[in-house]
Amino acid sequence: MFSIVTTQKIIEKLYPEDSVWGNIVAQTKCFYVKLDLNWWEEDDKPLSDLYRNGAQIIDSADLFEDLNKHPEVIANYPTSVFILDIEEKEARQLQQKYGVIIQSFSNLDDAILTSVSNKTIFTEEGETGIGWSDVLAGVRNLPANAIIINDRNLFTNDEILVDKAGNLVEKKLNGVDNVYNILNALLPRTLDVPFHVLIVCEKAGIENHLTVKKVGGYLTKVRNQLNRPYHVAMELLAISRDSALFSDSHNRRVLTNYGLLTFEHKVNAFEGRTSRSTQMITVNKLFSHDNIREISPFEKNHRRIIKDLKEYAAYVKDNPKLAEHEFYKSGYAGLKFDQTEHRMIIK
Repeated sequence: MFSIVTTQKIIEKLYPEDSVWGNIVAQTKCFYVKLDLNWWEEDDKPLSDLYRNGAQIIDSADLFEDLNKHPEVIANYPTSVFILDIEEKEARQLQQKYGVIIQSFSNLDDAILTSVSNKTIFTEEGETGIGWSDVLAGVRNLPANAIIINDRNLFTNDEILVDKAGNLVEKKLNGVDNVYNILNALLPRTLDVPFHVLIVCEKAGIENHLTVKKVGGYLTKVRNQLNRPYHVAMELLAISRDSALFSDSHNRRVLTNYGLLTFEHKVNAFEGRTSRSTQMITVNKLFSHDNIREISPFEKNHRRIIKDLKEYAAYVKDNPKLAEHEFYKSGYAGLKFDQTEHRMIIK
């Protein structure tokens, strides 16, 4: 879930200040805090108010010690915002290296979590001149080190056509091509840690024409075609109709660390810069100025999807013979989802 990593002194300065960051703090439900006092003994302390309102307050002295010695630990908090007493230049450098929002307390910028230039995009089937680079423009300024793509039918129509002699006639891999274009438009040019990708779809849809292993192989080729100077960890979760996740797999979503995209009809939305569907696409960051004093529906939706995947991984672990899904990870097929390494899920 969304969380804030900071110090007790910074929390006390931000809350209950009537500002965007003050409102974000007020509705956040998880804090990793470097504590200075026994806050639970002080009824008037902001941390006491947050705790009474249901927030987790996690003593994180060890985390702050690690930040100095091993700053790469930042990547392990993919949906957190770090608000630290550091210079703005250092914050920008850490953010670029690890794909997580790092804010200098002396130069706070709420736009990174709240402002999207184009929230609603309407496409008509056959319309040209729009593609994934346009759709993702609204969240491209967000740091990212992970993505989840959720669409039951993403690969349903993908197939390889061959003649009677087994010679290739045609490749119809629109789902795979859309994954490539999403990632190519979103993945940062540089990153000091691996970028984690998880795709959730229906197993039967893939098996109309292909196999999970073959689609996984095509996704491995996508990873190589991206030509990024860091590792891209590719995972594919294909679920059956018996899965507890199946009903939610129809909710077409793309999640980044701090972004949420929703699709009326399909994530398999474009062929190059031509729309394959008439639909409304919405692009949101986790918070918005429109509802900053209330519980953010975008953060709530984002949190729910990740929570369901965490719980499913735990369920699979407790039921090792479960046969309602197939999991592919970085070149290996036939695995179980409890073997996921996706940082949004295992955190």
